[in-house]
Amino acid sequence: MKFICFLFAILLTSGCSAKININSSDQYSQCDNDLKAIIYKNFDMKKINKKDVTFDFSEKDYIQIFVKSKNGVNNGATFGWIKIDKKNNKLYNVTYDDENQIPMNVLDKKDYIDRCL
Repeated sequence: MKFICFLFAILLTSGCSAKININSSDQYSQCDNDLKAIIYKNFDMKKINKKDVTFDFSEKDYIQIFVKSKNGVNNGATFGWIKIDKKNNKLYNVTYDDENQIPMNVLDKKDYIDRCL
């Protein structure tokens, strides 16, 4: 009887774990799509395909925007920089000057920072 209960507990936790992984994958995809929508609203990217845009989050309070190169020689070129202000729940375009931050329109995704960063 103890063995059956133990086996049931193992199966139950593994099922929950699988569901969490699926949800985190969906969450990542949604966050990526939301960030792309935000940058397309705030940067001039009309001629750039969304699948060619990637992000680097390695800097603590910054997001680096990359656009894949057409010839495939390297990983791509830096297109812009976004500063993350978690305290005030805001994003700023700091591509040209970190001192003169341009507030970004986050569309209807006001929970983006809390949900994704």
